Amino acid sequence: MNDIKHKLEQFQVSRAIHKMNAIQNEEQAQQNEDEGEEENRLKQQIEHEKQNYTEYYLALKKLKVEIEHIKNMLSKNRRQIQLDFETWWQQKQSSKHVITGDEIADENIAEFYKMRDEILKKL
Repeated sequence: MNDIKHKLEQFQVSRAIHKMNAIQNEEQAQQNEDEGEEENRLKQQIEHEKQNYTEYYLALKKLKVEIEHIKNMLSKNRRQIQLDFETWWQQKQSSKHVITGDEIADENIAEFYKMRDEILKKL
């Protein structure tokens, strides 16, 4: 975009110099008209570049909002997974079932561990 602006400035300076130094004749009038057309073309190109910049800026701004939303969701899900794991782990630690194959024996053993934990908590 700066390159286009620089070219536009060059044409404007060139045109001003030609107007100051030259005598108005048909050849110079045609040259000035051509330079005017080039100047208009460059101005239109600058406007087009500005429009493209604005469109891309707005698209990136929208993407930034979406990315922030996804980051927040990931963070929330990470915390939830951690909490779920900790809950599961505590349940696994608190249930000390010994599987002997005998249901009554397993219940008695589980009750023993439960009573033992209660006694240890009181101490």
